[in-house]
Amino acid sequence: YGLAEAFPHDQTNITFLDFMPKLRLAYRLNPWVKATASYRFKFRSIDYSSKENTSPNFFEYLGDRTEYTNEVMTKLDVRVSKTWSSSFSYQMRSDNRHSDRAGIDTQDLNRHRFLAMLSGPASERLYLIFNGMYEYNRLETPAVGSGNNNWGTGAKPFSFMGDYYLLSCNANYRITKNVNSTLGYQVTSS
Repeated sequence: YGLAEAFPHDQTNITFLDFMPKLRLAYRLNPWVKATASYRFKFRSIDYSSKENTSPNFFEYLGDRTEYTNEVMTKLDVRVSKTWSSSFSYQMRSDNRHSDRAGIDTQDLNRHRFLAMLSGPASERLYLIFNGMYEYNRLETPAVGSGNNNWGTGAKPFSFMGDYYLLSCNANYRITKNVNSTLGYQVTSS
């Protein structure tokens, strides 16, 4: 519709470099309790062969980008009885982005997540699963301006601080040997 090219594009080459090592440790304290911890580091480099875009259909400046991610997860699985089990976990993820145009610390995003789960049979035909999650987010950007963040005001105009939680209950009822019914309820607030 008015474009000379069917698929407009810019003449640039993009080189991606990803490096993602992960370390995971698990230890069974006894037949009822198991602890797990993991750490993951992610490095991503995105290099463009040209820094400026000559096509009027795209952004005018490309620039290189670098991303660093650190992720930590701990988990404790506890068997409450012979049939009921529970799980508690904590996850922390920190993303740092750097770019040619904005410089060091273009964007910092930190997330902390807490999860809990309890599951087991309530009767011979009914199986229940209860879940709960709380997550805290913090995003920092060095942008300047008036900023119009309607969710949660951060330290700077375009920064964000917010949290949310989720509670859910799922029930699986076996009607016959081959027929099951599932009912779920979820509450989310942010």
